[in-house]
This record gives sequence, C-alpha cells and structure tokens, in this order.
Amino acid sequence: MAKILMVGDTVTANTGFANVIRPLALASVKAGHEVKQIGWFYKGEKHDYPFDILPASNSQMDYYGSMVTEIVLNAWEPDITFVLGDPWMVEWLPLLPSRKKTKVVHYFPVDGYPFPKGWAKLVEDVDHPVVYSKFAYDEVKKVCPKKNLKLIYHGIDISQFYPESQKKIDKFKKESGLPLNKWMCGVVARNQWRKNLPAIFKAFGEFCVDKNDVLLYVHSVVQDMGWNLDRLIEQNNLIGKVALIRELKPDRGVSEEAMRLIYNMCDVITVPTLGEGFMLPLAEAHACGKPVLVTDCSCIPEMTVSEHELIKPCAEYAPANPDKGYAIFYKIPDHDDYLQKLNWFYHNQGEAKGIGKMGRDYVVDRYSIDKMVNQFLDLFTSIKEGSV
Repeated sequence: MAKILMVGDTVTANTGFANVIRPLALASVKAGHEVKQIGWFYKGEKHDYPFDILPASNSQMDYYGSMVTEIVLNAWEPDITFVLGDPWMVEWLPLLPSRKKTKVVHYFPVDGYPFPKGWAKLVEDVDHPVVYSKFAYDEVKKVCPKKNLKLIYHGIDISQFYPESQKKIDKFKKESGLPLNKWMCGVVARNQWRKNLPAIFKAFGEFCVDKNDVLLYVHSVVQDMGWNLDRLIEQNNLIGKVALIRELKPDRGVSEEAMRLIYNMCDVITVPTLGEGFMLPLAEAHACGKPVLVTDCSCIPEMTVSEHELIKPCAEYAPANPDKGYAIFYKIPDHDDYLQKLNWFYHNQGEAKGIGKMGRDYVVDRYSIDKMVNQFLDLFTSIKEGSV
C-alpha cells in the first residue's frame, strides 16, 4: 500500500473542494493506504477522521502551504502527493526542493479561457495531471499537447441527493417558515464575483412584477466575498419576495439532509455564473430531479440536459485578478434571455419536471462519487506498482 499526502481544502470544511477530497481520503484509508492531509483553512480543531490533518499555514504570505508541504515531503516521503486546487494556488509546487521525492497527482479545474501558457510549466512538471471536465481537457491540451492528461469527472453522493416525497418537502417548508403553494426559484452559490448574483436579483425583480405566487430562495451568505444581499433585495424591489438563510456562514453550512430538501423544494435551481470548473450544485440539483438554469459557459454545456437550461452569453469579460495574474475570459449571461427562460420554467412546469428527471438519470450515469473515487484508487495503485 502507498503513503498518500493529500493537499487541499481541509476535509473538516464545508466547501466544494472539501466535498471531493473527503470521500477520496476516506476511501484511500479503507483501501489500506496511509493518508495524511495538509488542510487549507484548517486551524487545528478536533476531528474524528482516521488520518492526521496538518494546518497548511499560519501566514497570509504562504496561504496554500508551500513550506509545510516541503517539510512533510522531506520528513515523511509520501509515495503519492494528491493536490486538489486551481493551478494558481500551487504554482510553487515545481520549485520545492523535495518535489521529486514523490509522484504528484494534480486534480484541477479550468473555469475560463484561454488556459495560460505560464501554467503549462506546472502541468508539465506534475507526474499525473487530471482535469474534471472536457472543457478543461481541451483548453489544457491547446498549450500542453504532448502531456498525458487524464479526465476524471467530479462526483456527488447519489445516496444523499435524490428526489424526496412531497410530505417531507412540505414539512421542511413549514419548519423553515416558507409558504407551501408558491413557485420557487432557488439559488445555491457562494456569494463571490464569479457567481454573478446581482444578475439573478435583477432578472427576478422583473420576472415577479406580474406574479404573486413566486419566491426566490437564496442559499448564500448574506455578506461574504461578493455583495450585500439585503441591499440587492432593496435595489431590485424584492422585499417580501426573497428568502435568505441568515445563519449561513462560509465555514458553516447545513446538513446534507437539509441541503437535499432545499433542492427538492425548488422548482428550478439557477446560478447566472460567469464560469465554472465544475458546478456541484448543478449536479446535486439534477440528482434531486430538479432542472437548472445556468450560463452557457465553460463546462456547463456538458453538465446540462436541455437547451432550456442554458442562458445565452452576450459578452466576455476578463476581470482583474491579482491571484491569477493572467487575462482569463469569462462569459456574461444575456439578461433578456435569462428573463425569457425564467418565464419558460414558470409557464411550462410539466416539461420542467421532465427535464429534472432526465438530469437525474444523467448524473447517476456520469457523476457518481463512487465512480470518481474508484478511478483515483486505480490510479494510485498503478502509480505504486510503477505501471503508469
């Protein structure tokens, strides 16, 4: 069996990266591997995971733990180092003095285009680069055409996300103080620039002018990295037409059962995103049998099942980003098309349910967490045996 160092969001966190690395770490231990994690965001809190978690850093100057990684590589000498994170987070990896003591598997997203040539150095240095969308595969191949690049789709836990009974949904609505008889549009997203939350508030503000039976449910932190959601409500005349979870924090979410019921109680889940490496809420909503409405950009077309689920882009945008440094372009959704498709879902609820059922079948076939985990376990075994 192998010694595996896992670097990425701590498994104790409530983030998309953590939700991917957690089942892989647990499955690796179950398979007999020895695992340690260098956890981004980890502050030494107690846990009951069957492996050690080390804080990545106590310094803003080394947030993603290059120094801690070097210490562990030198002292523990893991056979495999699995890294889950954007390329800009680990550009330091090839520079570590002990880098060649381990085989590196880097599992990373691409959420815009083009893939910077400067990041090609990282891809070429990594022993086993792995992406999680066909969009990412194609973009990386443009700058690293000869590199042996692998595609392994992200996965979600199908046993936790599935269609619920109407009785349970109604009970959850009552307990949450929500009306039983309103058409509900749900938003599940981090309150940060790339999720483009003002676009949904603006569109919904116009959408609900002539409707008294609709509600926007926003599962996002009221004040986080993006906007003040209370001010977006006021700005778009949506007082009384939006439900927020005020207890939600970046490091404190809700239970998996509550999350499943949130998806189930909504008629459509929407995020007018500018770009995604992989959209977990999209896959989770589909797994619960719910349709989605998202921007036609990056990996989104390969994750959706109907043209009704895609908002046409109207322009592209390269935001200033001191972390990435490069000009990476994202797609801006067209407001009129967004509004038109919101109305389509409202007026075609029977067809919308059919799209949700297709989405469920698609996710079960392609985005199972077990399938993702097994592919990585096979890769780890091949690396340890020296067959790749």
